[in-house]
Amino acid sequence: MEAQDVRCFFEPKSVAIVGASRTPGRPGYMIIENLLKWGFTGSVYPVNPTAGEILGLKAYPDLERIPVPVELVVSLAPAGETLEVIEQSLRKGIKGVVIVSGGFSEVDPSATEIEKRIVIRARQGGIRVMGPNVIGPINTSNNFVLSFYPPSRLRKGNVAFIAQSGQFCSPVMDWMASHLRLGVSKSIDLGNKCDLDEADILDYLENDVDTKAVALYIEGFKDGGRFLRVAERVSRKKPIVVFKTGRTPAGAKAAASHTGAMANDDRIADALIRQAKLIRASNLDEFLDLAKAFQYLSPPGGRKVGIITYSGGIAAMAADAVTDWELELGALSSQTLERLRRLDPVIKPSNPLDLFAVAPPSDVFELYIISSSHQSSLTMPLSLSVVDLRRP
Repeated sequence: MEAQDVRCFFEPKSVAIVGASRTPGRPGYMIIENLLKWGFTGSVYPVNPTAGEILGLKAYPDLERIPVPVELVVSLAPAGETLEVIEQSLRKGIKGVVIVSGGFSEVDPSATEIEKRIVIRARQGGIRVMGPNVIGPINTSNNFVLSFYPPSRLRKGNVAFIAQSGQFCSPVMDWMASHLRLGVSKSIDLGNKCDLDEADILDYLENDVDTKAVALYIEGFKDGGRFLRVAERVSRKKPIVVFKTGRTPAGAKAAASHTGAMANDDRIADALIRQAKLIRASNLDEFLDLAKAFQYLSPPGGRKVGIITYSGGIAAMAADAVTDWELELGALSSQTLERLRRLDPVIKPSNPLDLFAVAPPSDVFELYIISSSHQSSLTMPLSLSVVDLRRP
């Protein structure tokens, strides 16, 4: 599929909400409320057979009664009625449908057949489907918050988050914005992935100017071969951090219970991640730390690492980690060695650089170490400038 096939999920000019509600707190109400609250400038059309108006917007009894073209549809219809929403969307010429409703393969394996029929009919008319069982996508660049979760803040950033869990894209994202000061460019919950999957979204994000890096939470690969081809290509341009769960039988069972995900053998998944040159995080903290690092730092251009610490023990731990990750400790340049010796002629500086040997404890916080070149220290032998800022 082409990237433009999914652009409507992030850059629509018009949105219709099937199952819109007049009741505050209901998903069909909160989606409209969020679109208006955060300043989406496109057209919003509530669809409700009995409501004349919702949040000041004219409501329509069905999709086909909306008198103008509509680009994206959000469906909150029950699982058994969703196919009819697809049929109306086909007749209306819709480009994309977000199925928020649950009750599909994640709770009843027999409902998998409904998902298949939805995809078949949608593709016959060129419609792409996100979901079912999703919370809704967010694009901070145009204030498009198509989510029934009420975010407390919308912090813009340059990392796109893709998840197979709606709750990951709601309270976790709130926590990232408030405690980690980590903004996002896009937030995408894929749910059951009956049609759109990670490969489709990565294909779109490859050329998204607002996205510098991608953080991917995944429970299982739907099409490992296609994911490998797309991820390997995109990772050459933008770093991709992966947090893969469902590694154990208990984790796989939990994944299947909420998205119907088939967790892959972890050894195969790990090999795929390595082959695509993605960065695998072992836990949630590491996943978010890496995402934050890529938001504020440029990706390294090579394998050489410089370690600056105030503890010999920590230096040893860091050096072990460098070896574990098949990286290299860069050599200090002659310029750096000379500047370090000016501070203390008796020291023998090396990499790792232990600052305790350079300055007494009372002075260590007054040492300022900066790179002498704007080039990454990982692309060439390490070159550091050391400036003694101790007052006379």
